[in-house]
Amino acid sequence: MNIEKVCDQSQPQFRLFRHKEMVGATDGRIILVTNKSENSDYEQASEPIKEFLEKFAEPSEVNHGLPMPRFTQEKDPCLECLGTGKTLVCPECEGSGNLTFSTSHNEYEVDCDTCNGAGRIQMKSAEFEKAEVCEACGGKGSTFPETPVLLAKNEAGNRLCLNSAILHRMKENLENILFYPSQNMQEENFSYSPVEFTFNGGWGVIMPVMPPQEV
Repeated sequence: MNIEKVCDQSQPQFRLFRHKEMVGATDGRIILVTNKSENSDYEQASEPIKEFLEKFAEPSEVNHGLPMPRFTQEKDPCLECLGTGKTLVCPECEGSGNLTFSTSHNEYEVDCDTCNGAGRIQMKSAEFEKAEVCEACGGKGSTFPETPVLLAKNEAGNRLCLNSAILHRMKENLENILFYPSQNMQEENFSYSPVEFTFNGGWGVIMPVMPPQEV
């Protein structure tokens, strides 16, 4: 279990914190807490986080929880590596497409021979074979879009709408996830209430996202 990886660490709101007997992580969109306290070096939770934790207690087991539903979501080709899984930035010109030379009289620029001035290396070149793994997609060549996706309906017909990128990070790093959607999240009229969930060893809350236009 890794609650840190569920959050988007590139967000300025990303925090690791501790509060009472709990440790947690948040990126402003999702907040997770666990009773495991081995990370006692986390900073003390800020007042807004403390107030949030007091407001949302762990969901009651009496309520009916939705298990992690099966779903499919088209992946977007990674824009950084164009789906190759490798870093395509030219190592010679560092992506600028040109090289700067200087003499005793002046400076001048020429097109980079390695990438022919494109700033990216050719996929069938020797440089491509030596290229490092793309950091943006972790070498997978694709990313899950940061867009809402319809997940499931419970027995009452209420729908649960979350962000697909968040969902995949949850699926990869947490176990035995159960969702507890707001009771007033109706079929035709979404209320944008936070969605609570539990997982092995802890619980969390996801802030609302706009529902998709089409199902």
